[in-house]
Amino acid sequence: MNFSNKSMINRVVREVYGRKYDLVADRRLPVDQHYAMASSLPDMLLRWKPQFSRRQKIAISVGLVSLLLAMKMIMAVYYYNLLIDTQQNMLAAHADIDALVQRRNDIAKNLSKAVLDYSQYEQQVFTSIVSLRTMLRPQEASIGKNTTELPKAAVKGDRQAAALAVLGGGGTVAASQSSLLNSLSKLMAVAEQYPDLKLSVNFGSLMAALVEVERDLAAKRIIFNEQTNIYTTNVAKFPCNIFAWLFGFKQFGYFKANDEAKDFKVIEY
Repeated sequence: MNFSNKSMINRVVREVYGRKYDLVADRRLPVDQHYAMASSLPDMLLRWKPQFSRRQKIAISVGLVSLLLAMKMIMAVYYYNLLIDTQQNMLAAHADIDALVQRRNDIAKNLSKAVLDYSQYEQQVFTSIVSLRTMLRPQEASIGKNTTELPKAAVKGDRQAAALAVLGGGGTVAASQSSLLNSLSKLMAVAEQYPDLKLSVNFGSLMAALVEVERDLAAKRIIFNEQTNIYTTNVAKFPCNIFAWLFGFKQFGYFKANDEAKDFKVIEY
């Protein structure tokens, strides 16, 4: 029999005879002692302090500081990228407005040039018509006067004199007819150079493009205000405002109509 078997037999004998003859006290604790130990367990845990060496304490401190710095760096990168994204979206919307304003100015210049060309065209046409009327009035009067002299010349048998009487005289009529043809040629040249239909279509297309630009410009202004609202909200909201202050992000104003745009003016004709 080895030592382990002997110790097991001794323990069994001691427990059996010890309980029978009250040689071994019962090791089980009463209920009130269990309750007392359970109630004092939190106090024991609070009083318990782990024992660390100096090197372990330094390592734990360095780890905590590194963790805090890493969290701050992650937050800084996140909020910086957020502010950059919203700021660039706002600036892009503002650039779209500038592009549409430039396009509106270009269309307005072309529209003004078309109107100016058309007005010059009308002025040249009216000037030519007035000059033609001025030339035709004396000739009409002369022809009307000379037609009354036609029978007299015909009676005398002078056909050449009758023809000259109708035309109003040889050299004078030729000179007036030459100037008349020159005026007509100028009028036709102006009409061919500035056809009315072509100019009216060009003017209408420019007006339609201008209206479209104004509509797009109003839509882009609304988008710009929306992007500005997102950006300014991020700049003012915690904790993003701390990083906005650190990185130098400033507030940006909304688009506002001027006083002239707010006042409704009736167009007077």
